Amino acid sequence: MRGGVGGAELLAPFYPIQYGVNITTTAVYLNQYQFILYKQMQELFVEFFSQSISQETLVNSMVNRAHEEFKSAESYIKNQPINASVAHFDETGLYVQKHCWWLHLTSNDSYTYYYPHPKRGQVAIDAIGILPVFKGTSTHDCWDAYFMYEDCTHAICNVHNLCEGRTMIELHDQNGVKGKQKVSCTFCTEEEASHFSRIRGIISTIKKTG
Repeated sequence: MRGGVGGAELLAPFYPIQYGVNITTTAVYLNQYQFILYKQMQELFVEFFSQSISQETLVNSMVNRAHEEFKSAESYIKNQPINASVAHFDETGLYVQKHCWWLHLTSNDSYTYYYPHPKRGQVAIDAIGILPVFKGTSTHDCWDAYFMYEDCTHAICNVHNLCEGRTMIELHDQNGVKGKQKVSCTFCTEEEASHFSRIRGIISTIKKTG
């Protein structure tokens, strides 16, 4: 996986020798960023690359190993927004083992950090550890928990304002029927959610930094 993270080119050394870096990074990208299921990935690699790859290899030798190799890069990315002048904070719903969790996002123009947590509010924000020590301008929606942190300047995201206004119109059109909560993705285990958050954060950062 190529890209600039931490001032150096990131060429992850996790790929299985029998397939090489191009096949492996393509597999990780398709599964963790484009949400292509393992069965469909197996068909794709046979039809486009004449490569028959078992699901065990896709999971253990590619995705799981990428998750481990990206640990230090993720730590570097997490620390970057802390000293930034502006950072965006957000959260969206996801399911882990059929339970509603939250995927928390911290980002700026150069870095993207994801963190899955069972809670949406202060407990999760404190566990992440970025906003409690952030001194710049925090851009976010109107979720009450964000305003509990007073060492930073708060700015309301206009995109969220527009979305909330659109939702109010839609709810009015539906005679006040409550809409469904947005759910971005579903995972069978906490490990899968952790893998997704780390790898997708790395890929998102690479796409920003080139």
